[in-house]
Formats: sequence, C-alpha cells, structure tokens
Amino acid sequence: MLHAFIDESEHKDKYFTLTVLIVEDENLLRLEQELHALLTDYAETTGYVNINAELHGYDIMQQKRDWDGVPIGIARSIYLRALGIINRLASAMFVETIDRHEQAKKYRNAYNPRTVAIGYILERVDEYASKRNEIAKCYLDDHYTAPEGRKEFVEYKAKGTFGYRSSKLANIEEMEFYDSRLKRGLQAADLCCYVYQRRLNVKVGNPKMLATQEKMWGGD
Repeated sequence: MLHAFIDESEHKDKYFTLTVLIVEDENLLRLEQELHALLTDYAETTGYVNINAELHGYDIMQQKRDWDGVPIGIARSIYLRALGIINRLASAMFVETIDRHEQAKKYRNAYNPRTVAIGYILERVDEYASKRNEIAKCYLDDHYTAPEGRKEFVEYKAKGTFGYRSSKLANIEEMEFYDSRLKRGLQAADLCCYVYQRRLNVKVGNPKMLATQEKMWGGD
C-alpha cells in the first residue's frame, strides 16, 4: 500500500498548485512519529513550541496561529529538520501547477484550475503505483473543496480523468478527507507545497529569507 498526501496552494490570482507526497506503508508510522518527536524536542528544550502544533508552512514562516510567538530562528530550524525527515521517509513527490493567466489566453472558457490539477496529480499517483505493482490511498484536507473532490473522484473512477491521457485510476483504492491537524502526512505535504510555491513566486526580498528558501528546496 502507498499513501499519497495531497495539498494545494494558491498564489493570488496567478498560480494554482497541487503537491502530492507519496509514502510507503512501512515508512508511514515512522514519518508520523519522527515529526511528532521533532515538535516534542523543541517544546521541551525551548518552551516556545506547542507539542501539538500543526506543521503548516505559511503559519510557521509567518508566525501565525500555532506559531504565533515562536522566534523565527526556531521556526526555521523546525521547518528544515521536518523537511529532512520527509526527504528520508517519503518515496516521491509530484507537483502540478496551473498558470491561470496562460490558461485564460489559451482557452475561451477555461476549466477550473483545481479540477484540472487534481486530475493530473491523481494520474501521477496512479502511474507511480502501477509501475510498482502497488495500490495507493489518497488523503486530502477536508475543507471547502472536499464535497466537489468526492464527486470528481467517483466520476474519474467511472468515466476517466480529464484530458487526452484519461485514466480510471485503477491503482488508487480510495480518496479520503481529513482535518489536516490530525494527519502529519498532510502536514508534510503542506510543508513541501509551501516551499515550492514560495520558490516559484518569491524571487526578490530579504537575502536571508531567499537563502532559507533555497536551502529548504535543496534539502540541505
């Protein structure tokens, strides 16, 4: 069994991005345990970190919600160490990005970018699982897009995905929706998606911040 955690990110009105992080069954528990142990370590040694804090890229780097009041140096350190854990224990990552501006130039009636992206990302998961003779289970955040996502998955399985490489996703067993606070795998996907989105969209700014972005993306 493969576990595919899917997260989305939007940048204003331009880019819509979906990232999927694939974890093999034997590594899933280790991923959850090591991410939780990372927070436990910082909670005990710094006094700033909530042991149950959600690993959410935007919140960590902007010091919002669970990360309000956490010194940025500590927040960055946790982010980098979390990415190191993910790099060791995840098997693959795929990214699909829709440029809304280019899409509008090409099509008179452009399709919903999320609908297009989710079809493509599920195809990547299905292909990856098929090549390894595995079955995959997909997990997504249970937010406002969940009802539409459930309907789309049923349609994909019955009629095939969108586009010329249509697939009925034979190697994807199911698609489940969870509160991201309860799934470290979804949080791991979010950390990766946020780094990708920042690197794609933020090219100028504080040199230290830009260097941190590159370090995160490079996995150093």
